[in-house]
Amino acid sequence: MTFYESLMVGLFCFTGVFLVLVVLNLLIRLFSAVLGSAAKKTSSAAKPEPPAATSQQTVKTPETKDSSNQVELIDVDDATAAVIMAIVSHETGIPLSNLEFKYIKLVQ
Repeated sequence: MTFYESLMVGLFCFTGVFLVLVVLNLLIRLFSAVLGSAAKKTSSAAKPEPPAATSQQTVKTPETKDSSNQVELIDVDDATAAVIMAIVSHETGIPLSNLEFKYIKLVQ
């Protein structure tokens, strides 16, 4: 095989690889668009309608908590406790202000 033939085979393979990459890119964008629109349809269908506005709305204020309700940290530093509380709030979907931690203890 001559240098020219080798160069042509290399360019053919190089072009083939880029063609496959372009096709994969287009397929990924197509699937993303299809799945995105399907997700939007299901989320809008499952979303409950907000209640009708009334002339008098009551606003509930959270109860004031004692300042004595401190979290007891047992063999845990403040930064680690803050991370644990943030993770619990995120995973449960409950706002951190609505959670009450009594103690956080290191388990070995």
